[in-house]
Amino acid sequence: SRDGTGEVVRALAARDPRIRCLAHAGNRGKGRAVRTGIGEARMAWILLLDADRQIRIEELAKAAQSARQPAAAVGYRVGRREPALRRLVTATYGALVRALLGVRVRDVNCPFKLLRRELAQALPLRAEGFAIDAELLFRLAARGVAVEEVPVEWHGRVHGASSIGPRAIPGVARELARLLLARLSGRGAG
Repeated sequence: SRDGTGEVVRALAARDPRIRCLAHAGNRGKGRAVRTGIGEARMAWILLLDADRQIRIEELAKAAQSARQPAAAVGYRVGRREPALRRLVTATYGALVRALLGVRVRDVNCPFKLLRRELAQALPLRAEGFAIDAELLFRLAARGVAVEEVPVEWHGRVHGASSIGPRAIPGVARELARLLLARLSGRGAG
């Protein structure tokens, strides 16, 4: 990130030993960032949540109250208002992931995912880019992990812009093809 996030987190970490700043030398992609975070996690649960505040951290308390303590809970966004083209692209991608990979959640790319650490760290995640959400859900499904879906309130983007666009399509297509081959060969769980 070039918006000063690293400096802010390093300053917070200097004051609070519970906070660690994990950073790559350059932008390595969303998948690599998620994999690094999962690999370095120390607590019993891992919450994956984008930092752009489209979904607020307060949703964690609501999800914890409604969840039945599954090994994994994923959000689905409610109150989402986006342009028609964005809704079409999101719906098409979700349908494609569900059809190709056997993923059975309504909102594949919802950034809210709560997982038991030992489960998340055992998943053979390899995605470098935006297909990390699809891969994570695919690996859970291949292991027979029951995923609970929880509603999370969506708020519009206040700052910045989405970094996914047409340039990401070839990379996502390659990663989905790799996952489809793993599914067809029976190697989805590992």
